Amino acid sequence: MKTILPFNQLSRLLTGTVLLVLLLSPSRAVHTVSAAGSTTVRGSLGGAPYQIEIPAGWNGTLLLWSHGYCLRCAGRSPLDDLDHAQPWFLAHDYALAASLYSRPGWAVAEAFHDQMTLLDFLVHRYGTPRRTIAVGGSLGGLVSAGLAQLFPPRFSGALPICGILGSGVGTLNQGPDREVAPGPADPGIRPAHAHWTRAIGVGRGDARSTGLVRSHES
Repeated sequence: MKTILPFNQLSRLLTGTVLLVLLLSPSRAVHTVSAAGSTTVRGSLGGAPYQIEIPAGWNGTLLLWSHGYCLRCAGRSPLDDLDHAQPWFLAHDYALAASLYSRPGWAVAEAFHDQMTLLDFLVHRYGTPRRTIAVGGSLGGLVSAGLAQLFPPRFSGALPICGILGSGVGTLNQGPDREVAPGPADPGIRPAHAHWTRAIGVGRGDARSTGLVRSHES
């Protein structure tokens, strides 16, 4: 007689299996401990580079940083966007963690998955933070708000900075709107800029990009 697991049990089983594989597989992690006792960890999980910073006197709060929109992310540090604020956070004993995501561009779904995988990895290696706050800027603001919304038990709060909280469609529509609307310097109607057609993954001759232009010309 076959046993059929309920969907929620099957979902937990699959999630646990994937996490176990990730945790047991080599993540190419490089651990560095400073003279002051702070720990820096860099590696890759599921194709997503990550960085973890844990001060020696960690106060128990983890800031899970989500970076903004990035088309050419190779070679970047996952915490690049926090370049100026990072020393302050570490000096005040906040731990930081960030994933560079496994795909560039509008990688919202990948960001949710990769950030939660990183959080699980950190908890497995260093223990559960007393509080975890999802923080991010621009596209990362959307990701940070989504993380707290999708996984409420895992987060104490969220801080979206200039977050794209009006939906991706609304935000992408702003680009063509600005390009075709008359402005003080150029009163004429201009075609949608190539940057925005690239942002949504289409070319100038593509039906979707042509539709964007025609919708504003009508």
